[in-house]
Amino acid sequence: MKKLLLLLFFALFSHLLVGQSIEIRSVSSENYPKIELNVFDRNPKVWGKNEIRLLEDNKPLDSISISPIVLEKRPLKRVFILVENSHFPSFDAQRNYIKSFLSGSIASFSDKDELYYSEFDWTLPDGKVLKKDGIAKEGKFEIEKAISDLKKPAASSKTHESTELNTALMEALDYLDAIPDDPRFDKAIILFSSEFSNIYNSIHTPESIILSARQKNIPIYSVRYPRVAPKYTLAKITESTYGVHFGIDLEKDQGEQISAFQKIIAQINTRAAGNLYKISYTTNVSVGSKPVSLKIAKPDEGVQPEALFLAPGYINYILMEPIRLGLALGCIFLILIFLVWIVFHRRKLRIREKQENNRKLQSIQEESKRELEKQEKYLEKLENDRKSQKEREIISQREQEMERAVQASVSRFRQLPRVPFLSGQDGVNYPLSVFNLIGRGQQEGCSLVIGDTTISRKHAYILFERVSPDQAPEDNYSFFLIDLGSSNGSFVNERQVSSPVMLKNGDLVRFGKVNLTFRL
Repeated sequence: MKKLLLLLFFALFSHLLVGQSIEIRSVSSENYPKIELNVFDRNPKVWGKNEIRLLEDNKPLDSISISPIVLEKRPLKRVFILVENSHFPSFDAQRNYIKSFLSGSIASFSDKDELYYSEFDWTLPDGKVLKKDGIAKEGKFEIEKAISDLKKPAASSKTHESTELNTALMEALDYLDAIPDDPRFDKAIILFSSEFSNIYNSIHTPESIILSARQKNIPIYSVRYPRVAPKYTLAKITESTYGVHFGIDLEKDQGEQISAFQKIIAQINTRAAGNLYKISYTTNVSVGSKPVSLKIAKPDEGVQPEALFLAPGYINYILMEPIRLGLALGCIFLILIFLVWIVFHRRKLRIREKQENNRKLQSIQEESKRELEKQEKYLEKLENDRKSQKEREIISQREQEMERAVQASVSRFRQLPRVPFLSGQDGVNYPLSVFNLIGRGQQEGCSLVIGDTTISRKHAYILFERVSPDQAPEDNYSFFLIDLGSSNGSFVNERQVSSPVMLKNGDLVRFGKVNLTFRL
């Protein structure tokens, strides 16, 4: 085990908070007492200014070394172009500006980039604002055509809420995030907006959008072409998600507008998803100590990302250095030689002692074996006789108990006010006794014969005080109907019998198609 480290990866949840973009990826003690941390930061503004502080168990470290690790940039882009579809009369002019932006800069996207497009509108009936059924994803020229076909929506009586832009951004973020990750692609949103005066009146606040964009690692770029004088800015959202905000003056010429939009595409082309840094320092933690916390403090963020570091144990520490390892192996070798000598010497003594004991025990064991065989045979005969006698007694006792229970049940049956019977619709009565087997013929041993083709040969039982033929009667003066798996079934009050059913006076009983009434 050469690696002497305890890595607690992703020991943080603080990077999910608004304003937090840094996370500790790994902690290594392989070169103890030199410790190395890999730190990932999406907003590395202060890393080159010596403003990063490292705390070990909340104690600041005096000397740390920071070196950047260059990450490979993703060659392709997944860009969601999000356009506000306004109902206002000025939208026609705004739509022309959107067309001019894209017509002059759409070529900046490669044929392998994935482009998506959707407009958003507050009058949609399902509470959403993004037209998901109208999302276009074909290629840059198809996207350009989709935007060229953009038309002002029909008039609606639904009250306008400018905050649908918040909802549109959240839905676009979720849409991009749902696409399976591919290391070739980086993701971004480009927003075209002209109306957003009520930015702070939605449940989706700027902070919630920033949080969602950071969690999904998707920057938001915005182009605002004001319908009226500026009332707000999207810079907070764009800068906090590491995108760029462009305010476009409608008075500027088309070339300047296209140039601004090309800057957005250039930003996406050169954008890094984040930066990886390696922090090195010499720890004061002794070998075999308890885990200590490591925290990264940045001046612009209040939350301190934290991970746990565990110094190597004594054995692991020995294995880390060849000299320490050689000395340890030499000591272990000498100890092993001494232990081997002791083991062999004691083994010889045990062998001699064992041989002598075996000779003494052999004669005793042979005599004991013969005596035990005699005793075992005798005991086995006694045990078999006892079991046979016990079984006979149990069988006899059960038969006597069953006979007494049956006799008592017969006696209770005779005490009934009248003989129970089944009354047929044709006026025929079928008297019942204590044990009644109902079927189609007497040759089957049936005590109650019903000559109907829907009756099985052995159709059902009607038992007095029993729920099965082999059960002892119970003192309850009740009759039970038991179906014997008949082809056409047995029914009590038109409910099919699948388990024993107690009959009550007046119950309607049906066997197959024969209807009878139980009389008690």
